[in-house]
Amino acid sequence: MLKSIPASQGSGRAAVGGPFRLVDAKSGKPFTDVDLRGDFGLLYFGFTFCPDICPDELDKITEGLRKADGFEEKAHPDAPALVRPVFITIDPERDTAEAVAEYLEDFHPRFVGLVGSPDSVREAARAFRVYYHKTAEESDGGYLIDHSIICYLLDPNGDFVTFFGRNNTADDIADVVRRNVREWRRSNPGWRPGQGSGGSRTRSTGERQAMPKIEDDEAAVAVPSAPPVVAEGVAGG
Repeated sequence: MLKSIPASQGSGRAAVGGPFRLVDAKSGKPFTDVDLRGDFGLLYFGFTFCPDICPDELDKITEGLRKADGFEEKAHPDAPALVRPVFITIDPERDTAEAVAEYLEDFHPRFVGLVGSPDSVREAARAFRVYYHKTAEESDGGYLIDHSIICYLLDPNGDFVTFFGRNNTADDIADVVRRNVREWRRSNPGWRPGQGSGGSRTRSTGERQAMPKIEDDEAAVAVPSAPPVVAEGVAGG
């Protein structure tokens, strides 16, 4: 079943994202939704014990950002828009700050890892319409987690722009990031990447894609018409 979250009335933006409070795995400092503002961001929800899907997706994000970085550093050497990738654990029982920080060392060096209590992780996941469900524990106490396989692109206001699914490539990510950064620069000529926003908001560039609505144990995914990104709803990680 495909159901879209309607855009916020009068805003043209999808109702995705919202307040959350987690902890930066590396610094140990609080990290909230306000900290997402100021730069473009790519958010992915996963867990460090994931045997294949999460590593594959993080590798893809890393490659896509490196391609986008190269374009930005060439086109804007004085102030390249270097997108910030963020990994949010959905396994607060096992994913300690130390484990997440070590796990992300294998991926893009700008990755920010976020951890928190079960309630705070659930709050963040719900804000971004992320489905996750722990499978039955095995005899050794181990378990996997079924979860949405979606990477979210956010603009410097912290607003949802679009999403990428498992079928998308690193080139898709790089191309969409480049196009959105270019449009943002045109709409906000005074924007300086990397300086943060102090919680302030700047001018957005247009319509946002609709996102899936969670119903019971199903993560239904709405496939946007443009850019050509396809999201695969749920898979065991």
